[in-house]
Amino acid sequence: PSTAGALIGAEVASSAGEDIGEIDNVVRINGEVMAVVGVGGFLGLGEHSVALPLTELDWQGETVTAFGYTEEQLKSMDEYDSELATQLEADEQISLGKS
Repeated sequence: PSTAGALIGAEVASSAGEDIGEIDNVVRINGEVMAVVGVGGFLGLGEHSVALPLTELDWQGETVTAFGYTEEQLKSMDEYDSELATQLEADEQISLGKS
């Protein structure tokens, strides 16, 4: 178990090990806890934010791996809509993976 705050700023890699981006926020959408990942871009410009369920993410050392995703797939996903989401408190307990 981890906290929402511990995830923010974590680097995200694809299952192939390519660097995808980093976690900008942890939110709840329709009752499901999601990580908001900023994909691509440079210094925050041109970044594409997508929301991924925590069940599809897991820690591998200091990096969070997004299983079954490539950078291209994430870039083609719909942009994350913050109006549908509720931000989690930094100390809220969360768990990654299929546990």
